[in-house]
Amino acid sequence: MFNLLINLYNKLEQIKGRKLVILLLVIFIIFLAFGLSFGYITQILLNKTEQTKFVSTSTGQQIVARSFDGLVTYVNPNQYPADNVTYALVDANGKVVILLRSRDQKLVVSEGHNVRVKGIVEKSADGTKDILNVDEVIIKNGAN
Repeated sequence: MFNLLINLYNKLEQIKGRKLVILLLVIFIIFLAFGLSFGYITQILLNKTEQTKFVSTSTGQQIVARSFDGLVTYVNPNQYPADNVTYALVDANGKVVILLRSRDQKLVVSEGHNVRVKGIVEKSADGTKDILNVDEVIIKNGAN
């Protein structure tokens, strides 16, 4: 095995001029084709949505994700202890549009910002308030 590698190395050392350019060009084309195909395959595999657009209920009815605009503000969790709600979306007048809940830190990061939130609306434990399970937060700035 070791002699095979030595022989291969010696043969490659002797390649010069036009043969060397052709060899390098062939190697370049092979790796270019491999890289493009690998990039295309990974792009297809990774280009899947992570958001819940439709949710089927036990009755077979589909619930469509909804979106709301406003300012994310902190709400005392003791106000809604059974619902795990710590944020609310308020309009320009300071009126609560909808209560917000998320499985991750989206709302913590967007607190105090004007946003568009998207997700599935559910009723609170007592059935009086709507709660949005946030899947997506789009922070708006002056250009939006």
